[in-house]
Amino acid sequence: MLDEMGLIEEQQSEGAKKRFAASDEGRAHLAENSAIVDALFARLAAVGAESERTDGAPIRRAMGNLRQVLQHRLIPRGRQRGYAARRGGTDRRGRAEDRALEVSVSVARVPTHSASKYLQQLAKHWSHKMEVTFSEEEGRIAFPNGAVLEMRADSETLDVALTVPDGEDVERMRGVVSSHLDRFAFREAPLTFDWAAV
Repeated sequence: MLDEMGLIEEQQSEGAKKRFAASDEGRAHLAENSAIVDALFARLAAVGAESERTDGAPIRRAMGNLRQVLQHRLIPRGRQRGYAARRGGTDRRGRAEDRALEVSVSVARVPTHSASKYLQQLAKHWSHKMEVTFSEEEGRIAFPNGAVLEMRADSETLDVALTVPDGEDVERMRGVVSSHLDRFAFREAPLTFDWAAV
């Protein structure tokens, strides 16, 4: 269209791609409309700055963490943090007893294209001293202190959920999980763990 208007003209080029440049008439047209051109470039710069300022990656990660918990229901009903779940039981003499359990749950979405590989390596590593079940896509590791790590792998992320009983050091357990995964991910370590309590 611009070449038909005489505003651009074909230039010599190597290869199959055509090259164009503004013609004398085109340069004169730009000069006459310089205010409009400047306004367009200013608008493009503003759009770029706004895009950088409103980066949605943290929001997407937070939404992914929430989706993970809701979809996979990693926390059994009635065991959410902040209150004690009352569970009835009986002792050998048949007397009813109440037991309370409080836990802290942390979730993280770890960006990596090797999620399944790291999940399996970690599960195999801990299988000789802990209760471990795993497949290529999911894994569960029960620690001796009562903490439980559950993992789900897809092509772009490794989702982890760490349930820690009250009285145990949550930060220490997070560090245990992240440091062990970093060992297996040495080519891209340190991995990004955006831990969030739920």
